[in-house]
Amino acid sequence: MKGQSVSVSKAKKAIADYKKAVGRSDGIAELSIFYCEEAFGFLESYSMEDEGYFAALIRMYKRSLEIVSSLAPAQRASRQA
Repeated sequence: MKGQSVSVSKAKKAIADYKKAVGRSDGIAELSIFYCEEAFGFLESYSMEDEGYFAALIRMYKRSLEIVSSLAPAQRASRQA
C-alpha cells in the first residue's frame, strides 16, 4: 500500500464519467455501492482510520441508497438477485 493514494474523489469521477456515458440510475447506484463496499473492506483490512475518508464514503453510500429508493420497484427487484 506504500506510495498509493486512497481517493474518494477518483471514485466519484469514475462514477460521474459513467453517468455521462450511460446515465442509468440503477448502474450508478450499483457502481457506487460496490465501490463503498470494497473501500470499507479495504479500510478494515489495513486498519486505516481516516475520519474524513469514512465520512466521504458514508455520504456516497447515502446518495446510492437515495438513487435506489428512487428506482421503480421492478428495477430494485432485478438488482437483488
